[in-house]
Amino acid sequence: MKFKYHKSYKGFYLLDGSKFKRPYKKLDEEKTLENLANRVEFKQDEVIEIEDKYVAFLQKEKTNKVTKKSNTQKIAPIGKEKKVSKIDFDKLELSYKIPRLLLENLYSVISKDQSFSEEELLSILASIENIILLDGLFFSKVQKIFYYNAEELNLVLNRYNFCNLDVEKLKKDIELNYPSQYISNLPVDYKEYEMIFVFYFIILVELLSILK
Repeated sequence: MKFKYHKSYKGFYLLDGSKFKRPYKKLDEEKTLENLANRVEFKQDEVIEIEDKYVAFLQKEKTNKVTKKSNTQKIAPIGKEKKVSKIDFDKLELSYKIPRLLLENLYSVISKDQSFSEEELLSILASIENIILLDGLFFSKVQKIFYYNAEELNLVLNRYNFCNLDVEKLKKDIELNYPSQYISNLPVDYKEYEMIFVFYFIILVELLSILK
């Protein structure tokens, strides 16, 4: 397996050819070095290659703490109902600290392209999570929205028509107009198709923090 140091995400990530494999898989440097008996030095300016049996990936910590009670009132789905039975939005909500309603909205927009899979949704969420961790101000906005009342949040989303987006127009708008500060520090080409939805989520959070 080959790994390359990620300057923005501060660590070595698995490569797929010349690009980072999606979803991102971060090397657990400490455990891998133990497996290698400290015979290898990880240099940030070099691609490192490690035999599969010695590789250990960093596992995301799971939490048993529930920071927000689920709203027992059923909220009407945004837009047309999609086949989402395989996706556990309650679990994703607690894992990423993103309101379930926004996750469902994001999936609704993503699934306009029938070729998108659940794995690609998780890849998009991994990119969003890294941006949240890197940007303290954006993190505070997501955290604030996490505690919004679900019914009111649904009303705002419907009022501003976030469910009927033209994805191709959104892509062009992002490529031409989106502020460079969100692009310069990203490790992936922001014109990649998945990044359209990452930026859509950023726009959504920024607007909700103003409109709500």
